Amino acid sequence: MLLRPTGTAFAVLMLAAAAPAHAAVFDFTALAPTNGATPLAITDAGITATFTSPAGGGAFTAEESVFATLGAAVLANNNFAPEELDIGFSTSVQAISFAFATEDFGTATTLTLQAWLNGQSVGTSVAIGTLAASGFPEGVLSFGGVRFDSVSISDAGAPGFAIGAVNASVPEPASAALLAAALLGLAGARRRGEAEIAA
Repeated sequence: MLLRPTGTAFAVLMLAAAAPAHAAVFDFTALAPTNGATPLAITDAGITATFTSPAGGGAFTAEESVFATLGAAVLANNNFAPEELDIGFSTSVQAISFAFATEDFGTATTLTLQAWLNGQSVGTSVAIGTLAASGFPEGVLSFGGVRFDSVSISDAGAPGFAIGAVNASVPEPASAALLAAALLGLAGARRRGEAEIAA
């Protein structure tokens, strides 16, 4: 099969230039000094994440972290009762991750994330915190591979939990179009090559 180098090179360059997503980081550092409470909204990279709780306003507050791996500030439930934290995104995302700690001193505890798209469940992720130097179970919870526009986070009977900065991967429509154009370029180059062989 003969391919025109210019068509193939163009398609390969377009594939290389197509970045599949950009990152948004929703950090609680600016809110910690004022103890910002749910519901609250944080915007980064043009995406807004809204943090709420079915338990009502103020169930989670932004505060300075006392946990070893969660960074300088966390969003924590200090009601010492199991609560759910919901995060809604202004546009769909394709991956999320964050460090967490449960407030169950000395006992490894599970944290569960349920992902949703337009109100329909699209998947679940579970992580078990391991005991850290602080004495609290800490870990990282992540989910990805499908698009979703909200998540619900809950613990398995711990008296509460805290999360560090939330990292989200946001698909870029321009990158998807660029990738599609590159694939069409490769297909066209292949067809031209097949036509030259047949001639």
